[in-house]
Amino acid sequence: MKKIGVYVLIGLLMVISVSAIPNPAPIYCEEMGYTQDETYCIFPDGERCELWAFFRGECGSEYIIDLPCTEVGYSLLPGYECCEYQAIGAAHLHNGACEFAIGGWPICSYCGDGECQDVACTSIGCPSAENSCNCPEDCGEIECRTEDDECYIGDVPCCEGLKEVGLCGEEDGMCICANCGSICRPCENRVCDEGENRCNCPQDCAKELTCSDLEEETDSNYYFSMCNIEGYDNVCFDKFTGEYQGCTKDSRDDCTEYNTNAERNILCDVRGSNSTCENIGTDMDECLDTGCYWDQENDKCFTKRQKCSERDGGDNIYEEGHTFGFRTHSTADDPERDLRIRTGGKDWCENGKLQEYYCFQGDYIAQYSVECPNGCSSDGSGACEKGELIREQITCIFEDSEKEQECYLAGQSGPNDEDTKFCKGIGRCVISFEGYEGARVTWKSTCGGYQYTTQDGVDEKVSFDCGGGEIEEEAMIEKGFRAAYWECEDGSYHKSPAEDEIYFCKSYGQWKKEAIDFCEGKCSSIKNENCGVKEFSLFDECYLEREVPIEIEPAEPEVLEVDQPVCGAIGTRSEGWTTSKKFLGYANCEGCVAECKLIGSDSEGWYSSCDGSLISFDICEKKPKEKFVVCKDSCSMDGKCYNFGYRKSGKYCSDEGSFVDQLSEDSECDNNFECSSNVCVNGQCVSGSLIQKIIDWFKNLFN
Repeated sequence: MKKIGVYVLIGLLMVISVSAIPNPAPIYCEEMGYTQDETYCIFPDGERCELWAFFRGECGSEYIIDLPCTEVGYSLLPGYECCEYQAIGAAHLHNGACEFAIGGWPICSYCGDGECQDVACTSIGCPSAENSCNCPEDCGEIECRTEDDECYIGDVPCCEGLKEVGLCGEEDGMCICANCGSICRPCENRVCDEGENRCNCPQDCAKELTCSDLEEETDSNYYFSMCNIEGYDNVCFDKFTGEYQGCTKDSRDDCTEYNTNAERNILCDVRGSNSTCENIGTDMDECLDTGCYWDQENDKCFTKRQKCSERDGGDNIYEEGHTFGFRTHSTADDPERDLRIRTGGKDWCENGKLQEYYCFQGDYIAQYSVECPNGCSSDGSGACEKGELIREQITCIFEDSEKEQECYLAGQSGPNDEDTKFCKGIGRCVISFEGYEGARVTWKSTCGGYQYTTQDGVDEKVSFDCGGGEIEEEAMIEKGFRAAYWECEDGSYHKSPAEDEIYFCKSYGQWKKEAIDFCEGKCSSIKNENCGVKEFSLFDECYLEREVPIEIEPAEPEVLEVDQPVCGAIGTRSEGWTTSKKFLGYANCEGCVAECKLIGSDSEGWYSSCDGSLISFDICEKKPKEKFVVCKDSCSMDGKCYNFGYRKSGKYCSDEGSFVDQLSEDSECDNNFECSSNVCVNGQCVSGSLIQKIIDWFKNLFN
């Protein structure tokens, strides 16, 4: 038994308050295996030593025996020492000093390993995470206060980016502040954050305007009508100043998410707050003519788009499902109207081929064709016939990862399925999986991406690249990918494979050309006029089995070239203006030059240098080309790549290459980050209120 362990324990007990826990001296004597009375520890040979003197090592040193060490996560009782690192107690900064929780023994933790374990400790049962109070060795001395610290009187300043404000609230229109000093908040950042209000941070928390307020303002109301006429779904304003920010579509919220001013903005329906969509009833034509959304599943009219739903649990070829969602594209005479119909698709099977419908990107319905390994179901349903159940071993390999990752059956694993439908490990892990013979099995990982195996009884390996993120174009030239996601500056986007496509391994160059062609001429509407591809992600890397032409453009020039009209067929009946792509119109243009005028206005375009007449409206100013950011097995947003699972503004980076909405309470989930509460338990999102109750319960244990 090392004496230092006893002295460390004595020090902790003195800080925590000895009167609040059982007397450690008698416990120390008992743990050593000796008897005691009210005053002394009595040894087998009749010798004795006063309890506290024995505990402090002042006598009876020859009777001290070595006890087994205490592992991380367990209480450090008198006479014991931690197997490694140190013991800590629950502590926090209060009124300029560290305050330790009263009651209970200290817990062996990771304190002393050089890392400030602010999460790992609590996951194994510690009463408190490490911080500057209970583990300054790892977490550093207290230099400044954070947003988490309580109301404080003293000299410790707020950390960088935070301001001292009062602990204030409003009651009956009057400001009331507690007489306890100050708290730290990011006041003066133009965002009214949690803990701020008009009483303690009026710079950020002036009265917020509502959409109804803006409708009543003549200047603002003009933009409701303008955006509606131009075919947009919403109009965006600064909710404090009422300043118009632009028009947006439901498919892309450029107002409250994808810009630096998002926290100050408010998104309003262009039809106003008095929309009658829900009151229209069952008349689909009236619903669509009014600009609303029609739901074929319930035969109802809605103001906002409804989420896609699927009854067979998703991509499940052995169960018939009926899926309802919006189409990604339309060939109808009026596609804008058709794309506001939430339509249905029922799985069907014929001649051994299944048409499977499923949801993707939250709102949309998609489908793909697949050959059933054992033919169509014998009961005539829209599903594949199940084969014989066979088992094989799947080894999941996590490349470029030094932390624990998880490999799991896509959409179908639960907490009781470890080692049979999911596994965890550093570098690799193994699953003993039982499935129907001939089935194509989809595997996912916490790194992102998909991999596939065929159930044939032969053990297989699947690899996941955990080093996804932004990657240089030169490194992509010889690589192939099965899927891609891109978004244009106007908010339209495309996910491949789409509803009418099949999975196919394509080169980086092919995917890039498709994205550029798809986004050509598609420009933003918020403030600046950018055109073309805005976000671009590739995932599900594959092997190019044959030589595929690599269509990589040469290094991009510094400016975006424009197609300037020229005067052609001079002296003939066909004399007129033309570009490299099309004829613009007949004109007597000999000796004239096309000039770019009215730049930045709605009338920007080409005008004749001879008489100033309009040749054609066009974006004609030469503009710098932005860097083409390529994200591999990650999501692109605002010119940056974010890893799978990254949370941002109520969305998370999905393994399909795009940000999607976090799930609500009771929704099915695979990972914590998929839930708005950031907690997934037993395959279901748990509400934040339940988590808070659990936290409050733990707090009460130490109060």
